[in-house]
Amino acid sequence: MDKDVKNNKINDEYVKLRKTLKNVTPDKIQMAEGLIGNAAFMNVTLDELKDEINSRGALTTYNKNLVENPATKSYNTMINRYSAVMAQLLNLLPKDEQPIAAKQVDPKEEKLKKFIKKGTDKK
Repeated sequence: MDKDVKNNKINDEYVKLRKTLKNVTPDKIQMAEGLIGNAAFMNVTLDELKDEINSRGALTTYNKNLVENPATKSYNTMINRYSAVMAQLLNLLPKDEQPIAAKQVDPKEEKLKKFIKKGTDKK
């Protein structure tokens, strides 16, 4: 991905996150600026890694051996850290606004959580 394109995507994600967190007090937002920037960067980078894994596969051949694609390991590590950062950011919001904000940030993630919860509720 071109550097300018990536920076534009990061900026778009940053703006989206700031809108989602509009009801957080200014002092908390000021303290969370680094987290917001990192979350925006991680979101765009995760998309890049996902594209890499989709194009080359989760496994690749190295010295005639089948090994894990390095992008897979990076993705797995980063998705965990991204989830932790997003949880920290969403916890800055009042409790009643957190579910709405989670849907705005990543609608697919919210659908996955509902699907998982539905499966665990049956047990």
